[in-house]
Amino acid sequence: MAEAASAGAVRQQLEFLLNGFSFYAHGERCRADDLLVRQRAADALGEGAAALRDGIGAYRRRFIPDPTREHPLPPSGAMAVLRELETLQASVADVQTQVRSQALGAADRTWSRLRGTQTALELALAFDHHLILDADAVRDACAALKPEDLGSGPETAQSALDAVRQRLAGVTATLRDRAAHLAAPL
Repeated sequence: MAEAASAGAVRQQLEFLLNGFSFYAHGERCRADDLLVRQRAADALGEGAAALRDGIGAYRRRFIPDPTREHPLPPSGAMAVLRELETLQASVADVQTQVRSQALGAADRTWSRLRGTQTALELALAFDHHLILDADAVRDACAALKPEDLGSGPETAQSALDAVRQRLAGVTATLRDRAAHLAAPL
């Protein structure tokens, strides 16, 4: 009984995160709702990648001066941070693509009978809830990166960049677990 109550609470949270849609009512509808969940998570990751792209431009303007005769090359520390930011932005965009392109799972009746529909839907609900929360955390962490906080050297920027990487690893782990759940019968 406690499991049903907690599953209901998770369902309500997921519906709230997705603007009040009624999810996971029927098997076929679950597949359609899955697209909405992944769209919501991918949009959050896209916003994070856009925030990083804007941050790269702001960082470049602040810490990478135009070349002069006295200083024809940009500062190496600032260039290292810039490369890290560009790599991180590409990683967020790659995970966004993985979210959008993840398989929906099999829809045949034999497979779903072997699997147990209610258990499968409850697990999918939990994975989707985590996926959205993790994607939102990546978006927020990317938006929080400010050039003045990163500084002109990799030593000062490392902890802030690692925080985003850790959140992105959470999204990747959720995607991996979700794909394993959808791929094999329970």
